[in-house]
Amino acid sequence: MAVRKRRWMWHGTERSRWVVDYVDTSGTRRLKSFANKKEADAWSVTALHEVKQGTHTPASVSISIREAFERWIAHCEAEGLEYGTIRQRRQHLRFHIEPFIGGERLSGLTMPRVYQFDTGLRDSGRSLAMRRKVMTNLKTAISFAQSRGLVTQNVARGVKIKADDRTEIGPLREGVDFPSRAELKAMIMTYDLYGHLFEDREADREAMKKIEAGIAAA
Repeated sequence: MAVRKRRWMWHGTERSRWVVDYVDTSGTRRLKSFANKKEADAWSVTALHEVKQGTHTPASVSISIREAFERWIAHCEAEGLEYGTIRQRRQHLRFHIEPFIGGERLSGLTMPRVYQFDTGLRDSGRSLAMRRKVMTNLKTAISFAQSRGLVTQNVARGVKIKADDRTEIGPLREGVDFPSRAELKAMIMTYDLYGHLFEDREADREAMKKIEAGIAAA
């Protein structure tokens, strides 16, 4: 793998680009050009590692993310999946995938770019549930493309979407989300002392039934 500067004349003006000259995993010679040497050197290091690992897909032969998604949907249709499932996946492609990353090369997709994509969905008002569904379909579409030899790795597989700490629903906590045993006993003592917990007697009776049932089951 070599990095060199290429010069040529264009209407009497000299122009130049930095070129990475390398051989891919299939033994085919490839060229990729950059505006400056720093970008070329950085890319060559990554590409060399990918070639050695057998995970490199040249951008010139890579399909777009949109096309990978479309091929996956076509496969799902051929397999006879339900209409509702196909419809949902088409909607995810049209409204969520295509506007953000649909035109990008599948081989150029990285894990940081996938997280950036999710951030874009969030900032555009997509709910947490929707983002998770879209991400699941994106991962599956890439896995399908990988199985067809269209890309060598699924960079979205390890992406995890976590809920905002302010909205995440965790396990119920005794004494916070529901009364503790001591609090339940205090409520019973209050009932025994005053004969009621609420002004509404019917609500009182129902509350006591639930409290006693909860203690019995604990």
